[in-house]
Amino acid sequence: MEFKGVRVGQAVTFVDSLSRRNDALVTAVHGWNSADEWVENLLEQARKAQDSGVSWATDEYIANLQTDAFKAQWRIPSINAVYVSTDESKTDPYGRQLETRPTSVPHQSNQTAHGYYWVNL
Repeated sequence: MEFKGVRVGQAVTFVDSLSRRNDALVTAVHGWNSADEWVENLLEQARKAQDSGVSWATDEYIANLQTDAFKAQWRIPSINAVYVSTDESKTDPYGRQLETRPTSVPHQSNQTAHGYYWVNL
């Protein structure tokens, strides 16, 4: 399945460390939604650095950023999320409580462990 991006407020599935699936909402995105978006951001930074005379921002470095081999290093971004407790005893006058907010959660494609990742619905 092709990755189409993730944004704050989007519904996703968060799989916790015990492999339980939870409906969740994205509260932050750490990274870029495509290799092209990632490379454009890096190119902008490199060109600004080059204009400032920074030594690492060479023409060779900038050319390397635009290669297919470099773009292949891009990964689906990590997220922060929030989800409602599945424990019915965790309620208060406002309804079911929120669980501790998982942070820096990698996408399933970037996680080798059996849990603590997110996937698109």
